[in-house]
Amino acid sequence: MLELRWFGSARVARDQTQMRFDTRKATALLAYVSVAEAPVRRDALCELLWPALDRAHARAALRRTLSVAAAGVPELAVEGDGIALADRGVRCDVREFRVLLASDDAADWRRAADLATGEFLGGFALRDAPAFEQWQAGVGATLRDDLSLVLGMLATDAVRSGRPADALGYARRRVEVDPLAEPAYVDLIRILAAQGDRSGAFAAYRALTEVLDTELGITPLAGTTALLDAIRVGEPGARARAAAAPEGALGAAAASESSASRGSRGSRADEDAVDAALAAVENRLAAVDDTTRQVVEALAVLDRAADSELVRVVAGRTADETDAALAAAERAGLVAPGSGGGETPYRVSHRLVGVASRAALPLTRERLLNARAAETLARLAEPGAATAERIGQHFAASGRDADAAVWFVSAAEAYGRAGDHAAAVEALRSAQTTGRNTVAVHVALATALVRTGRVTEAMTALGRAADLAGDDPAVLGAARDAVTFAEVSGDREAVIALRSHYADLLHSAGRDAEAREQQQRWAAEFAALEGDLRGA
Repeated sequence: MLELRWFGSARVARDQTQMRFDTRKATALLAYVSVAEAPVRRDALCELLWPALDRAHARAALRRTLSVAAAGVPELAVEGDGIALADRGVRCDVREFRVLLASDDAADWRRAADLATGEFLGGFALRDAPAFEQWQAGVGATLRDDLSLVLGMLATDAVRSGRPADALGYARRRVEVDPLAEPAYVDLIRILAAQGDRSGAFAAYRALTEVLDTELGITPLAGTTALLDAIRVGEPGARARAAAAPEGALGAAAASESSASRGSRGSRADEDAVDAALAAVENRLAAVDDTTRQVVEALAVLDRAADSELVRVVAGRTADETDAALAAAERAGLVAPGSGGGETPYRVSHRLVGVASRAALPLTRERLLNARAAETLARLAEPGAATAERIGQHFAASGRDADAAVWFVSAAEAYGRAGDHAAAVEALRSAQTTGRNTVAVHVALATALVRTGRVTEAMTALGRAADLAGDDPAVLGAARDAVTFAEVSGDREAVIALRSHYADLLHSAGRDAEAREQQQRWAAEFAALEGDLRGA
């Protein structure tokens, strides 16, 4: 059995005997490939581990490192351009942690917490590979967030199960793991107060106040202060919002919407009414069985009307369970029939049902539901632009940024074909947010921006494309097309700006003669135009 331990100090072992490699990059390669959710391309590894080398030398270095790693780890599979790690005969603590985290069983949560014994790749560094260090820091932050959430779920489970000592232990560990997370302190304060340790609760609040002020320059949220006030006056069981959804924040947002519809400013009475409505929704959710609640959560994540089959797949239940749960949720006033043709779709009955359902979801469960939604919608024969963008949003919410970026680009292409260039811009911005900062995306963004009249932003996008690709014909072609489009549209200021920018790109690409030729032609056109205007 091959064991890969990435929590704490990196450790690779076979049959409990530790293995060592003569290069740290072999360990880095194993860590990256084993944590990845899909085969990794050779060029991606070259850019990650040997950024200072040209492609040929980087590939040669990769071949040597693969040879070193594969000699001790034959489970490392190299197929064509993809590199992956086999599942059979391999135990990777990060992979196992993710699987356990997605479970609904508290015993699995405990196993996940036991696996996370330290920082991801603690003490490991590659000083000549900054992209690897950025990846390492990003994965470490995500795992730390996930551990914080699972410790919060374990603390809640221990409270409900009547295990106060366990609850306190989980809450304290969560604060240690995530010292800047206010929800972690809120859990600790509540548990200490419930156990009668008011001085401990006050000390936890002081620690929170100090760390927020020192590290972030902010004060605790209103809900946290309200919780402490309730404890101070002897009401440790008083209802107060968790920091993740602080008291008043949701109410204020809902009250603003309500007041806007009436054309007036919100009042405290509005906020109290929405808080009361939210409390009623939470009570209804607590009163239904687990299957019904899971079906409502699926609809909340989908965030629009959906037929029972889509709800079934996202919720992970059988058809009979889904139908029965939808009927029960409808009786409870949590869902309602939606509008649309074909099979009767369903939707949450009110925005607050969606808010309450999503707020109660652990992050890992929310990611799982979004992944199911994205994968199911992606199986549609020909998803249109809006559906492609929706798929991208679900993939992004599931933490699968690479998949999200692919769908955002697909949506942008479809929007462009339909002439909706403003929507294409937004889809391409989303693609960039999820890591797709390629030359092609910058060029496509510039093209869409020109067509919406946003010339300055278009030039910025072209400039970034040029920084990435230099004299790539696609960049220069897009710049030339932008000039042509502006000329046809008759926007004189845009023409002048885009021509100048195109000339700058030509100069940057070393095509000085072509740049001078274009500038001379444009100058002649401008002079002729000026002469015509004077003659008129």
